[in-house]
Parts: sequence; structure tokens; C-alpha cells
Amino acid sequence: MKHLQFKSEYLDKLLSGIKKATIRIGRLNVKKGDELYVHCGGFVIGKIKVRNITYKKISELSDEDARKDGFINLRQLLNRLKKHYGKLSPNTIVTILEFDWVEIFKDKKTSEEFAYNGKNVLDIVREALNNYREHFTEKELFLLRLVLEKGSIRKAAQHLGGLSKRKIIRKVIKKAFEIITLKDKF
Repeated sequence: MKHLQFKSEYLDKLLSGIKKATIRIGRLNVKKGDELYVHCGGFVIGKIKVRNITYKKISELSDEDARKDGFINLRQLLNRLKKHYGKLSPNTIVTILEFDWVEIFKDKKTSEEFAYNGKNVLDIVREALNNYREHFTEKELFLLRLVLEKGSIRKAAQHLGGLSKRKIIRKVIKKAFEIITLKDKF
């Protein structure tokens, strides 16, 4: 199942139903009827079903589009899009993804735990370092030790220079998770 990320500032609007859509730059790889896990503020908060997908140019957006996305008007939406994405042209294509909630989770799971079938990231890292070191390069071992030292993928990525570094860390943790899972089967 696919995942959809929101900044924590949108949590209340999502849960209250004020935000019934999201407008994203480019063409999202989703279709009507898809179910997606919603991540917000570092937690998986629930599951949505895509009700409708529309593609427009920035210049074609309306106040109605802005209201579906939880904004007062088009100007407020455009200001927020510029803040999130930088400079936009009138011809920039956006995806308007309208959704309905399938389920809002009562028990929050961190996004990191959710990605590994509910298994705690730090437990995966500890097990990999304690039992499967031979399967990792020195660089991968450094990243695993850094996650353990900092206490989370997010903090380790920030230590390395920014949240964009999460991708390389997640790749190593995914490898560790797969090794552990494979070994558990035997």
C-alpha cells in the first residue's frame, strides 16, 4: 500500500475533516480508489481512499480547490505551495487528490515503526549490529551505529546534514530488516 506524507501543521485539519484534499506539484502515481496510509507529524494516523484525482495547471486552480485543501482562499493556498515547493510557474502541473477516511488509527505508530511491520527501528538496528555485522559494509555499520546513538532515523539524518539523508539510512535499515526477517524464517 502507498503512503502519503503531511506536515504536522495539517494534523488538526486532517482529523477534523476540513482538509478533504491535497494539492501536490507534479503528477502523483495514484488513481481513484487507491487506499493510502497517511503519515503526519512522524506518526501513521490512518488510512484514506482516493475519491477523485484531477490534474491542473497552477493558473487553473480556484478558491474551491483551495477550500478542499483546507485553505481560506486561492491566495493562501498559493502562498503555502510556494513555501513548500519554491518558485512555481503558471504552467506548473499539480495533482488534486480528494480523499475520504477509511480509518483513523486509535493507537499511533511512529512512521518508522510502521515501515517495518510494527517492529521498533532501534530493535532492528541492535539486532543487526549484534548478530549480523558481517552482512554490512563499514559505511552501513556507521549508519546503523549512528541511528542507535541518536535514537531515531530523523535525528541521525539531521546529524548527517539534513532530513534528505533519511533515504540512505532507511535503505540500510530495510536491508537489516530483510536479513533479520529472512534469518527468523530458518
